[in-house]
Amino acid sequence: MKSSILSLFVLLSITSASSYADDFSQAENKINSIKPDISYPSFCASTPSGEDKMACQIKSIPTIGLLVCKQAAYSEDKSCHTLIQEEIKNLSDVKKAGLATVDFRPGILEPLKCAEDKAKTCAGYLVSWVSNGAFINIDDAIHDDKVVELANDIRSFSTSPSALAKTRSDLKKIADFMTPSSTKFSRVCDLQGFYLRGGGFLINDVPDLQLNQSSRPACWDDMPTWQQAYDGITKLVDLLK
Repeated sequence: MKSSILSLFVLLSITSASSYADDFSQAENKINSIKPDISYPSFCASTPSGEDKMACQIKSIPTIGLLVCKQAAYSEDKSCHTLIQEEIKNLSDVKKAGLATVDFRPGILEPLKCAEDKAKTCAGYLVSWVSNGAFINIDDAIHDDKVVELANDIRSFSTSPSALAKTRSDLKKIADFMTPSSTKFSRVCDLQGFYLRGGGFLINDVPDLQLNQSSRPACWDDMPTWQQAYDGITKLVDLLK
């Protein structure tokens, strides 16, 4: 299954929206002043990595992470720039649909040194380093028949009734989003994110988004079907009552 680049994030607190926005600006200015020659071992406090990107927790601004491609191109028709552009658009569209996402800065940062190959033509974007949360890939949990275990983990992590209610509400919005009408279907492929200790679920890293399809959309071979995903999320919502 596709692994998330954010699964090992160290979780830190953010004190206010204004200071948080300032952190984004400081991080962007810092990167622009030194790109493309960023020495990730010294620039990053931690560097969890996934299939196609690395996450760099900026050492001097630890509330912000830089997501950067591992390589400049992934196929003849999929450059790093295209991959980053698509992910930003998908996150933006998910947010416009009323679903909760991680905070992110929509601008593309480039050119950047690639995380793995020697090229200096990679791209990236900035995200929040999520506070007080635990990562889960919901599609993986559904595929592996571990929805009950996930519900138990959420209950153990977010113990107050109000926190559970908030997490349940965010997850129900995802189920509702999947069926915006009786004849149209939507889906976040490789659905993953953070459930928060204080309640809520934040979607992150959306590689593919299917919106308002006339039939139940599929993602790729090792993903649950649309129906399996919908049933799994609905079951999770019910288990958190």
